[in-house]
Amino acid sequence: MPEENRELDDELFAILVLNFQSSAMISMGKIIHPITKEITRNLNEAKFAIDMLGMISNRTKGNLSIEEESLIQNVLTELRLNYVDEVKKDEEAKKQEAEKEEVKEKAEKKETVSDEESKPETTKTEDSKKRKKKKNNKN
Repeated sequence: MPEENRELDDELFAILVLNFQSSAMISMGKIIHPITKEITRNLNEAKFAIDMLGMISNRTKGNLSIEEESLIQNVLTELRLNYVDEVKKDEEAKKQEAEKEEVKEKAEKKETVSDEESKPETTKTEDSKKRKKKKNNKN
């Protein structure tokens, strides 16, 4: 392979790896989307980009230069750590949401029980007043 083609392939490989890195980081909401200028999160897309890089790493084992191997492994490590961090954030948010829902349900049950407990007392008081009225009316 001519030296010129090898240098181009080296550059294209680095661009490919960095392209997947950018895609994953955008999908994890770690960097702003360059077109929409918004932070978006789609962990499925991020996982896909990371998995693609992992596959490329596996399929090119033994065919990469030391620099290329180092690049892809460093990028994969960074992405995987960030992905785990984002998954933990999602799990924590779901857990907090579930706890809030549970507290809300308990509060609603408490209100219902309180309402039911207060009704008989009100009824008893009204019944007592009615009896007194009847007694007074008879007299």
